[in-house]
Amino acid sequence: MKIRTKISFSIIGSILVTSLILTGIITFQARNFLRNDAITIMNTITEAEAIKIERKIDNVKQVVENIINIYEKTLDLEKIRDNQELIDSYEDEVENLMEGIIVKAGTRNAWWQGNTKAFGGISLVSIKELGGKLVRDEKWDVIGSEFEQDEWWAGPIKHGTNWSEPYYFDEWQANLISYGKRLDYKGQFLGIAGVEFYIDDLKEALASIKILQSGYMVLLNERGDILYHPDEKITKASDLSKEIGEIFTSNSQIKNASINFNLNGEDKLFVYTRLSNGWVLAANPVAKEMYAKVFDLQKIIIIVLLVIIVLGFMYSLILSTSLAKPIKEMALKFKSLAQGNIKQKINLKSKDEIGEMAKEFNEFTDKLGKTIFDIQNLTSEVSNSNDILKKSMDNLINGEESKYYKELSTKLKRGIFQLNHSIEVVLDNVRNQTASTEESLAALEEISATSQFISDNIKTTEASFAETIKIAKNSSKDIGEMSQSIGEISTSMNLTNMEIDKLKTISDNIGDIVTAINSIAEKTNLLALNAAIEAARAGEAGKGFAVVADEIRKLAEQTNMETDKISDLIENVRKGVDNVREGGVIVNKKVEAGLKLSQLSIENINRITEHALKNDSDIKEISSSINEQVTASNEVTTAIDTIAQSSIEIESLSLDTSSISNDIKDSLIEKQDLINSLNELVETLKKDLDFFKI
Repeated sequence: MKIRTKISFSIIGSILVTSLILTGIITFQARNFLRNDAITIMNTITEAEAIKIERKIDNVKQVVENIINIYEKTLDLEKIRDNQELIDSYEDEVENLMEGIIVKAGTRNAWWQGNTKAFGGISLVSIKELGGKLVRDEKWDVIGSEFEQDEWWAGPIKHGTNWSEPYYFDEWQANLISYGKRLDYKGQFLGIAGVEFYIDDLKEALASIKILQSGYMVLLNERGDILYHPDEKITKASDLSKEIGEIFTSNSQIKNASINFNLNGEDKLFVYTRLSNGWVLAANPVAKEMYAKVFDLQKIIIIVLLVIIVLGFMYSLILSTSLAKPIKEMALKFKSLAQGNIKQKINLKSKDEIGEMAKEFNEFTDKLGKTIFDIQNLTSEVSNSNDILKKSMDNLINGEESKYYKELSTKLKRGIFQLNHSIEVVLDNVRNQTASTEESLAALEEISATSQFISDNIKTTEASFAETIKIAKNSSKDIGEMSQSIGEISTSMNLTNMEIDKLKTISDNIGDIVTAINSIAEKTNLLALNAAIEAARAGEAGKGFAVVADEIRKLAEQTNMETDKISDLIENVRKGVDNVREGGVIVNKKVEAGLKLSQLSIENINRITEHALKNDSDIKEISSSINEQVTASNEVTTAIDTIAQSSIEIESLSLDTSSISNDIKDSLIEKQDLINSLNELVETLKKDLDFFKI
């Protein structure tokens, strides 16, 4: 490719790259501007719609609060509890108040479901619009029914308040969401107040909003379920995108934000605001509609770019023509220089960069001619020096076996090869010495290990005997203490027997008292009978006395019954006392036998301690002898180990010396090859230098 063409392409390429960069920057900035502008507009739309929805939500919440206020201010549960007539009257009163709340708020229903499990009787008060009128639902109890686990009931119980999933109500032919709130009464769950929220009204309002050409609004509840989306197949936030789904799974509390996502191959923007009840309202504009103005701007930039390229091409042709002529002349001179004609000169008088280049070219050829002349002389000297170095290197490697040995004035009889042979002989002798030393060391280490094993076992046995003596002494002490405790138990049992005898005497005395009470009761009974007979003789005058006599008779009979019970109880106590006394006698005998056995155990343990002390003394003497033998064996082993380590170090050093000698030999041979190669290069350089005409 000619230089003129290259210059043209360079200029056009620079213009093209610069234009593309500017286009990219302008497009990027424009997209950002339009995106931010669109987000601002979307935020305005979503916030305006959010305010409308918040009003409806607040209206629903206020209806529920008003119902709860009714119960909090008017309910006297203690008064009406378990009185169905009062309960019915109270529910009628609540119904009238609820109708007023519904009419004022403009809702279509309101309800109260009581907790009959805790507060019996107060169940359902539910009013709804039907056929243009407010009617009351029939009573029914949710407790124990199939609806007890439904969200409208279980949700407020668990969370305090709850917005249910959307459901379809056949009587109203509408989609609804139930809002409920829990009410507690003196720390107990009383019931739930609620109202239905018309989701269809919201859907119609959101469906009427158009975002640019084909964008739309989306409404989701606090769990990420779709409450409104034009595509009814999309039911959850995660159906839109993973990032949108994470708004509801990551416990994020961000009120306003935007997310880019792709749905069905179309790039979109999710600009959302969070409502007070956790719902999310979002605007979804289509990206290509947002950036429509950017596409128009790109077309204008492309047209301007084409015009700049055409003008640049024309300028490059003019510029390249003015530069090509002197450059062509210089190319011819360089071609002649390449053929070995160093005497070439460029006659160019221009003051620009090309003129400077011609001047530098002329100076370069002058210096190049002088340099080549000097190199030719130096090459001859290097060739002679390399020849001498090659012969000396061969003598250093092979010694007197070198083929150049006789030609050298300064020479060596023994070279690297002879040195390697001597080192290998020394290495073999060191290896033999190391092997013998290691065999001796292994035998001594085995003897030392055996002695050490015996010493360790004796130490273990000595420690065991010491522990045995200690245990025997402690056992003797413990048995002595146990014997003392058994004596104390015997003394306590004797005292207990004395108390038992006293208890028996007391129980006998109580028996005598009971016998006396029985005698008195029988006499009282007889006296009451006589009094009754006398009262009967007295007629009407004796009726009052007859009543008293009858009461005395009953008291005497009751006294007889109670004294019989006491007699039985005293008899049981006597039997128990006799059994305890017999048990005490047996315990005394066992205690005496225990004292004799404990004395015998103390004597046996003392004899064991004496024998153990004697064995301990003998073991200590054996241990001392074994320790002296182990010390001597370890000293010999250490000395031989030192010799072995020294032999190993000598062997290692010999191996290192042999390795270094081999490395030197290989290095010298390599250097000899390099010197030969250098000689060949010098000869080649001489031939190349003869090419130049100086």
